[in-house]
Amino acid sequence: MPALAAISEIGDQPYRYCSHYNTKEAYAATYATDIFSWGDSENWSMVNNGPRSPIRPPISRRPPRRPKNSRMRTRLQCLNPSTCERCGGKGHNKRTSRQPFPLCHVRKQKRGDSIKSLIRMCFARDMGDMDIM
Repeated sequence: MPALAAISEIGDQPYRYCSHYNTKEAYAATYATDIFSWGDSENWSMVNNGPRSPIRPPISRRPPRRPKNSRMRTRLQCLNPSTCERCGGKGHNKRTSRQPFPLCHVRKQKRGDSIKSLIRMCFARDMGDMDIM
């Protein structure tokens, strides 16, 4: 309906924007010829005389869990090991780190700062080697 309103707004005929297949003449031409029926079900040779096989469900079954959204990686593709936020080491995270947690107050991390530099700054501040920022 919004298209019809826009066409009438510009003063054009809506029939110019319709396909020929949507007209009354095309609809009548579709059913102008004879349509042959299959006949009675007794005349269906395929069903009565042909081989009957029972309809079975498909052989493959859907797995019983949610489908995977990401592709499965091969064993040869290396995965990025997790990085510890406390010591910067690879293969563990801050929860399983064996490094003692620094007790000083560390300033909020800014973009570009590494965790190692913040920890070094914290330990240096405790030792008195560095001025307070």
